[in-house]
Amino acid sequence: MRNFSKKPLVEAIMEIKFSTTDEPLPSNRKAGELIPFEVDPNFKIFFARFYDLVISNNLYPEYHKLPQAEIPEELAMHIVQHRFTSEGGNWPLVQLGPGVITLNETDNYCWNDFSRRAIEIFEILNTVHPKREDLKITHVTLRYINALPFSDEQDIVEFLNENMKLNINFDDELLNKTNLNKSSDVFRLTNTFRSEDPECLFVNSIDIGEKDDSKAIIWELFCRSKTNRISAKSLNEFELWLDGAHKIIDRWFMETVKGNLEKGFD
Repeated sequence: MRNFSKKPLVEAIMEIKFSTTDEPLPSNRKAGELIPFEVDPNFKIFFARFYDLVISNNLYPEYHKLPQAEIPEELAMHIVQHRFTSEGGNWPLVQLGPGVITLNETDNYCWNDFSRRAIEIFEILNTVHPKREDLKITHVTLRYINALPFSDEQDIVEFLNENMKLNINFDDELLNKTNLNKSSDVFRLTNTFRSEDPECLFVNSIDIGEKDDSKAIIWELFCRSKTNRISAKSLNEFELWLDGAHKIIDRWFMETVKGNLEKGFD
């Protein structure tokens, strides 16, 4: 994505979910079989080693314990509990929990810096995890959350059709016969597409929400890798997937905003 002077980006997130066990897929479980709690017995050691490395090397020098850290261990799988930030509690930041690690950036986002940090996080995970010989990457997700200004006077369907290359229509006869207004107060649209290179699920999601206490269109774009398709031991696989996922999202974003929206970001 271009570094627009008025970029719509709220947050960029890279998330890695990982495990050291092979849980049976739901389709392989017997009827009525209870799903066991997932517990990461290595997390406390992993957290301590991670803490020492990022603090002592001044990578993310400030530590913050999150309220979620009080959640019982058997309920905390894939929930971030700890946060490491830049000086002054600033972005970018890294969040950590049992079986999950995220990299988060906002206003100062730049792909070159963000991807470098993501690769660094992947390497740290493989360096300090106490059971790295058994480490499995279950999913990697690259997510962008954007907010577009929107007012009550605007019609969401007209806005999307005119500005975001969508062709949505509600039949006038249907609306007239049901005595409904054409304007929609609540709107949510989610599309998913499969990619083979890189192997992932791409999601385009549009919703009405708020930014800075003002009404906005919340537009999320993300790619999620297929289960266990990225080896924890292959930095090259991770780099190739991350770069490919970014290219999909970047091209979708730039093609979508081309025109009026793009002019408004400069």
